Amino acid sequence: MAVFLKERPAKLWRQAGIPARFQTFTLESSPVKAISSRLIGAPKDSSWFLWGERGVGKTGLATSYARHFIDAGYGAVQFYMLPQMLATLKDTYNRKREEDDHLPTEAELITFWSKVPLLVLDDMGAEQVSGSGWVEDRLYQIIGQRHADLKPILVTSNHSPTDLGRRIGDRILWRIIEMAGKGNVIEVQGPNLRA
Repeated sequence: MAVFLKERPAKLWRQAGIPARFQTFTLESSPVKAISSRLIGAPKDSSWFLWGERGVGKTGLATSYARHFIDAGYGAVQFYMLPQMLATLKDTYNRKREEDDHLPTEAELITFWSKVPLLVLDDMGAEQVSGSGWVEDRLYQIIGQRHADLKPILVTSNHSPTDLGRRIGDRILWRIIEMAGKGNVIEVQGPNLRA
């Protein structure tokens, strides 16, 4: 039994999709101390919107919180850079069902991302939204369902809430804001940690 308890978080971590660069990040070792302290003490159903300039530690905080969520026994996490998530959805259109029958459909992916215990969407606003409602529709399906089901989400962005609302639409943005609550909409400030 003890082996199972140790293996389950490790398996969930491997399945979470955390990029290699962030595999060792933890909230305890984060250079963004004030925010990481808040994330450590947060209830498991907390949602977050972290925004700020490039390189200030938003993705590091997001991946560290994912590790904390899994290690605390709260459940599975799925991490996606938003442009990558949208590319994964578009890839479902190019499949031949008989050859790729084992791969998930667009509807199955949307359902999975809507229901996973914690969804981390990194770099929201980096996706191209040129002239089509496709991005907004897919985001609304996922975020709207999580909002309705009270499922937590953590979103990072280089855009302020106002700017992001212009890019993805206020309908989606205000669901994220409502899920997070004003106290968990945080501008991450500080030096560029990549320099």
